[in-house]
Amino acid sequence: MNSTALRYADFLQKKREILESIHQNTIAQSQALESKDDDLLEKLLKERGESIKSFAQIMCLSKEIFREDKDDEIIKKEQEIDSLVQNILRINGVNAEKAESRKSDIAGDIKKLKLSRNPMRNKFFKKMPQRFGYFIDKRI
Repeated sequence: MNSTALRYADFLQKKREILESIHQNTIAQSQALESKDDDLLEKLLKERGESIKSFAQIMCLSKEIFREDKDDEIIKKEQEIDSLVQNILRINGVNAEKAESRKSDIAGDIKKLKLSRNPMRNKFFKKMPQRFGYFIDKRI
Protein backbone atom coordinates (compact mmCIF):
# COMPACT_ATOMS: atom_id res chain seq x y z
CA MET A 1 0.00 0.00 0.00
CA ASN A 2 1.24 3.45 -0.82
CA SER A 3 1.14 6.45 1.50
CA THR A 4 -2.18 7.74 0.15
CA ALA A 5 -3.82 4.38 0.76
CA LEU A 6 -2.44 4.31 4.31
CA ARG A 7 -3.66 7.85 4.97
CA TYR A 8 -7.09 6.94 3.64
CA ALA A 9 -7.23 3.78 5.74
CA ASP A 10 -6.21 5.83 8.80
CA PHE A 11 -8.90 8.38 7.93
CA LEU A 12 -11.51 5.62 7.71
CA GLN A 13 -10.38 4.24 11.07
CA LYS A 14 -10.73 7.66 12.75
CA LYS A 15 -14.10 8.15 11.09
CA ARG A 16 -15.26 4.77 12.37
CA GLU A 17 -14.06 5.49 15.92
CA ILE A 18 -15.94 8.79 16.03
CA LEU A 19 -19.06 7.18 14.60
CA GLU A 20 -18.80 4.38 17.18
CA SER A 21 -18.72 6.98 19.97
CA ILE A 22 -21.74 8.73 18.43
CA HIS A 23 -23.50 5.34 18.18
CA GLN A 24 -22.82 4.52 21.85
CA ASN A 25 -23.97 8.01 22.81
CA THR A 26 -27.18 7.57 20.81
CA ILE A 27 -27.91 4.28 22.58
CA ALA A 28 -27.24 5.93 25.94
CA GLN A 29 -29.62 8.76 24.97
CA SER A 30 -32.29 6.19 24.22
CA GLN A 31 -31.83 4.65 27.65
CA ALA A 32 -31.90 8.10 29.30
CA LEU A 33 -35.15 8.92 27.50
CA GLU A 34 -36.70 5.64 28.64
CA SER A 35 -35.67 6.24 32.25
CA LYS A 36 -36.73 9.92 32.00
CA ASP A 37 -33.32 11.09 33.25
CA ASP A 38 -33.19 14.65 31.90
CA ASP A 39 -29.82 15.56 33.45
CA LEU A 40 -28.09 12.58 31.87
CA LEU A 41 -29.77 13.34 28.54
CA GLU A 42 -28.48 16.92 28.63
CA LYS A 43 -24.95 15.69 29.35
CA LEU A 44 -25.15 13.15 26.52
CA LEU A 45 -26.41 15.75 24.07
CA LYS A 46 -23.44 17.99 24.87
CA GLU A 47 -21.04 15.07 24.35
CA ARG A 48 -22.75 14.21 21.07
CA GLY A 49 -22.32 17.80 19.88
CA GLU A 50 -18.60 17.62 20.58
CA SER A 51 -18.35 14.30 18.74
CA ILE A 52 -20.17 15.74 15.75
CA LYS A 53 -17.78 18.72 15.69
CA SER A 54 -14.78 16.38 15.62
CA PHE A 55 -16.51 14.32 12.91
CA ALA A 56 -16.99 17.48 10.84
CA GLN A 57 -13.29 18.29 11.21
CA ILE A 58 -12.35 14.79 10.05
CA MET A 59 -14.70 15.09 7.08
CA CYS A 60 -12.99 18.34 6.03
CA LEU A 61 -9.76 16.37 5.83
CA SER A 62 -11.41 13.71 3.71
CA LYS A 63 -11.48 15.99 0.69
CA GLU A 64 -7.69 16.02 0.67
CA ILE A 65 -7.33 12.24 1.00
CA PHE A 66 -10.19 11.05 -1.21
CA ARG A 67 -9.25 8.00 -3.27
CA GLU A 68 -10.74 6.81 -6.49
CA ASP A 69 -9.03 3.41 -6.59
CA LYS A 70 -10.21 1.29 -3.69
CA ASP A 71 -9.33 -2.23 -2.75
CA ASP A 72 -11.65 -4.73 -1.09
CA GLU A 73 -10.53 -3.88 2.43
CA ILE A 74 -11.31 -0.19 2.00
CA ILE A 75 -14.67 -0.95 0.38
CA LYS A 76 -15.52 -3.22 3.30
CA LYS A 77 -14.61 -0.48 5.82
CA GLU A 78 -16.72 2.05 3.94
CA GLN A 79 -19.68 -0.33 3.93
CA GLU A 80 -19.31 -0.88 7.68
CA ILE A 81 -19.23 2.88 8.21
CA ASP A 82 -22.31 3.35 6.03
CA SER A 83 -24.23 0.68 7.94
CA LEU A 84 -23.15 2.29 11.23
CA VAL A 85 -24.43 5.68 10.01
CA GLN A 86 -27.75 4.10 8.99
CA ASN A 87 -28.06 2.48 12.41
CA ILE A 88 -27.32 5.81 14.13
CA LEU A 89 -29.95 7.54 12.01
CA ARG A 90 -32.53 4.86 12.78
CA ILE A 91 -31.92 5.03 16.54
CA ASN A 92 -31.87 8.83 16.38
CA GLY A 93 -35.31 8.82 14.72
CA VAL A 94 -36.69 6.63 17.50
CA ASN A 95 -35.07 8.93 20.08
CA ALA A 96 -36.65 11.97 18.44
CA GLU A 97 -40.07 10.34 18.72
CA LYS A 98 -39.44 9.51 22.39
CA ALA A 99 -38.25 13.05 23.08
CA GLU A 100 -41.33 14.51 21.40
CA SER A 101 -43.53 12.24 23.50
CA ARG A 102 -41.67 13.29 26.64
CA LYS A 103 -42.05 16.93 25.66
CA SER A 104 -45.82 16.58 25.23
CA ASP A 105 -46.05 14.75 28.59
CA ILE A 106 -44.22 17.59 30.32
CA ALA A 107 -46.40 20.17 28.56
CA GLY A 108 -49.49 18.31 29.81
CA ASP A 109 -48.11 18.28 33.34
CA ILE A 110 -47.46 22.02 33.19
CA LYS A 111 -50.97 22.63 31.91
CA LYS A 112 -52.42 20.58 34.77
CA LEU A 113 -50.38 22.60 37.26
CA LYS A 114 -51.64 25.86 35.79
CA LEU A 115 -55.23 24.66 35.90
CA SER A 116 -54.94 23.42 39.48
CA ARG A 117 -53.22 26.61 40.60
CA ASN A 118 -56.12 28.91 39.67
CA PRO A 119 -58.82 27.23 41.82
CA MET A 120 -56.41 27.08 44.72
CA ARG A 121 -55.59 30.75 44.36
CA ASN A 122 -59.28 31.65 44.14
CA LYS A 123 -60.17 29.59 47.19
CA PHE A 124 -57.36 30.44 49.60
CA PHE A 125 -56.19 33.84 48.44
CA LYS A 126 -59.56 35.29 47.50
CA LYS A 127 -59.97 38.96 48.24
CA MET A 128 -62.84 39.58 50.57
CA PRO A 129 -65.32 42.23 49.45
CA GLN A 130 -65.43 45.33 51.57
CA ARG A 131 -68.49 45.25 53.81
CA PHE A 132 -68.38 48.71 55.24
CA GLY A 133 -68.76 52.13 53.65
CA TYR A 134 -66.06 54.34 52.28
CA PHE A 135 -65.04 57.55 53.96
CA ILE A 136 -64.87 60.49 51.57
CA ASP A 137 -63.18 63.60 52.92
CA LYS A 138 -64.94 66.67 51.53
CA ARG A 139 -62.90 69.24 53.43
CA ILE A 140 -60.77 71.37 51.23
